[in-house]
Amino acid sequence: MFIFQVHRLKTRLPLHGSAATLLTDRIKRKAWMKKRRLLLLLFGLLPLLLFAEEEITLKFWEVGSVEDANDTRVLAAEFYAQTGIRVEIQIQPWGNFQTKYMTALAAGLPPDIGVTNSSGPGIYGSVGGVIDLQAHFPEAVARIKDKYYIGPWTIANFRGHQYGIPAYPVSTVIYYRKDIFAKLGLQPPETWSEFKALIKILNANEYQYGFGWGRNNGWALGTFLWPYDEQLISENGTKLHWTAPGFRKGFTYAMQIWNRYNISIDKMVEQFALTDTPDAMPLYSGGMTDYFQILLKAPHIKDKMGIAPFPKADDGKAASYLGGTMYCIFRDSKHYAESMQWIEFLCSKHSQRTYYDLGLQRGARSRLRASLNKAFWEDPLPQLPPDHQRVFHRIMRNTKSDPHEIGSSEIMWLMERYMNVIAGESRMYLGAMAAEMGLSSWELRRDFARDQHLPQREKFYTFIDSTAAAQLALAQVEGQAQLEKSVFEYDKYFSQALDSDIVHSKKRDILDYAKLISLLLVLTFILLILIRPGLRKHWRSYLNIAPPVSIMLVFLVIPLIVSIFIAFTKYNPILPLSHAKWVGFSNFADLLQQKTLWQSLGRSFYYALMVIPIQLSLGVVLAVCLDQKLKVDRLFKFIYFSPLVTSVVSISLIWFALYMGTKYGWMNSLLIKVGFTKDPLLFMIDKRYFLNSVIVMSIWQGLAFQILIILAGLQGIPAQLYEAAEIDGAGPFRKFWNVTLPSLRPQIAFLTIMGTIGAIQVFEQIYMLGGGSGNSESKFGPEDCGMTMVPYIYRKGFEEFLMGEASAIAYVLFAFILLLTMINWRIMIQRREAV
Repeated sequence: MFIFQVHRLKTRLPLHGSAATLLTDRIKRKAWMKKRRLLLLLFGLLPLLLFAEEEITLKFWEVGSVEDANDTRVLAAEFYAQTGIRVEIQIQPWGNFQTKYMTALAAGLPPDIGVTNSSGPGIYGSVGGVIDLQAHFPEAVARIKDKYYIGPWTIANFRGHQYGIPAYPVSTVIYYRKDIFAKLGLQPPETWSEFKALIKILNANEYQYGFGWGRNNGWALGTFLWPYDEQLISENGTKLHWTAPGFRKGFTYAMQIWNRYNISIDKMVEQFALTDTPDAMPLYSGGMTDYFQILLKAPHIKDKMGIAPFPKADDGKAASYLGGTMYCIFRDSKHYAESMQWIEFLCSKHSQRTYYDLGLQRGARSRLRASLNKAFWEDPLPQLPPDHQRVFHRIMRNTKSDPHEIGSSEIMWLMERYMNVIAGESRMYLGAMAAEMGLSSWELRRDFARDQHLPQREKFYTFIDSTAAAQLALAQVEGQAQLEKSVFEYDKYFSQALDSDIVHSKKRDILDYAKLISLLLVLTFILLILIRPGLRKHWRSYLNIAPPVSIMLVFLVIPLIVSIFIAFTKYNPILPLSHAKWVGFSNFADLLQQKTLWQSLGRSFYYALMVIPIQLSLGVVLAVCLDQKLKVDRLFKFIYFSPLVTSVVSISLIWFALYMGTKYGWMNSLLIKVGFTKDPLLFMIDKRYFLNSVIVMSIWQGLAFQILIILAGLQGIPAQLYEAAEIDGAGPFRKFWNVTLPSLRPQIAFLTIMGTIGAIQVFEQIYMLGGGSGNSESKFGPEDCGMTMVPYIYRKGFEEFLMGEASAIAYVLFAFILLLTMINWRIMIQRREAV
């Protein structure tokens, strides 16, 4: 540019000698001054560029639906505009959020803030996974507490540490039909005795009663215990007082409500919208989130729907069970202050009201999002009548929760198991009684409500109470032993994490050693290649196998070394791996003494013995049929092979509709219509049917793979063998028995071995049908009757966070699978040699 400017001046101006030189120097100085100013500007901006504050971005995990995350993103945009702090939101579905939190914590990569279920803060905080908010931010916590109702705070407290702040609450509500109540001269119940009398009147008039959210769940017992100031775990988390008078009163009442009357458990919202008996259900207990779902599905009953708090005990105080979610700040976050600022913003009246308003704009998925913020209830809420708003506000004022205690999850599962025993035995007792009288169970309960068959009614009611008392006594003994074990192991192996700052230190752990071992293996192999000339000539082959070998080292060898080590330790995966405590063979010794292990193993063998022979037999027969030249060959193949390309989740949802435990279930509807049964069979609720129902679904689902392998074997049988057999006078059956089956021995051996391995490892089907896919805590069928070995591993590792025990169970399972595989292989080889 400079040369170009000089050239232009020289051509335009006839300058010579010193004048031209002077002009050239002046242009050079101007160019240099421009460069110097530019350099000075760059050096002046350099400190700003180097030391400028980086924009803070918070990682926030929302537990719920996609709509929940979208609502939070609206608030995140407002928060960014106010503070300059960006919030990245990631959705975590209810079914498996706990597993994702656990793996993120184990890897040292959790979010800054996360939403968990109500027990989450205590679970993570007890081992230092989340920070004590009261200790870090006393002023902010005090400000939120001053604005909030205090009841739900208790559950986020563990041994004096406050690990969570309520996000949004869910509690039990009584929904009732004003028109039907007016026709029968009824009023919503205020006490437990009025509640019983009301249900009895409804049953007598052939109406149903529904108890949805919380029925037969350990955490739902709080509704019946808090009126007497009782809780599941008492005395500083070390004792169970389940035989105390107040506890027995609440427990007995819950068992009576859940087992005496005709209770609907499916399609409650749909039945609530009906008017005619016997399908109408003008009263049911459900979650607060059902409110707008009722209005959306049945807008014609908007003015006919009434709500009321759950009734209080006659001789106790009112208390509303509270569930919902909590906010936590995770240990590895680098933005504690900004995270707390975000939580305080979400807890404000403005944010709570925004959540409410956005929740009404979801169309068919609209829902009520209540708040614990006192100021939230001061103004009228859209689409919420004033009398309903007052009821919800009253519920929020009366909410209560228990502090988190070590072993609480195990205690709740144990209590649920015993409550399921009471429910199952009561159903069987009533069913036998009804069969003797030529009635269905529903008809007999209706007659009891009409004060008919009084001797039988007294027997039935006495049976429920006596069974409840006996099972509660047994649960007290087993529960106390479980609680003492949990507290002992926590105090010995994990309690040190409570009052110390746990960080992912530079201390080496087994993962580092596993990586080192893998690296040494690779280096040793390379060294051998370099040293031995005979190996060097195959270097191209080594390059070809290098990628799969590397993948195998990363995803197989290293995890194998780590899992073997963990099996000999006490390790909570929320903690860094360096905190695993070596215990030797203690895990294996304890497991072999536990009846749960042998029960799970027995169920696994039962499942395998039922699935493999039936599936293999059907597979052979159907494959032979499909191998024939039929006109509808393609149609049959499509029908049989469709399960092979369908996900287990989709199949489970279809079969869940088939198995639905009311007359609305497809299978029950058919059985009732053909007169096979008067009472719907509770496939998913009754332990007598659950595992067998899973087996039937699994046989159908896996049949396509069996047919495919057998068909491939049939294609390889020489036609000459059939021709020779036909010449010898063999009919279709003899040809099948003497030609087809012997020729299919390799395929049958393969399917038997692979089927055994797959059957022993069954998980997805049980998890889906047992209810685990939709809950924050999984269930594997009534009384855990579907808990086979892999679900048992899942329970220990991903729900109880006892990864050492889970790894030990996994290797026990490996030993049994290896033994069964060797036996199968030996039998097949011997038969082949004999042939």
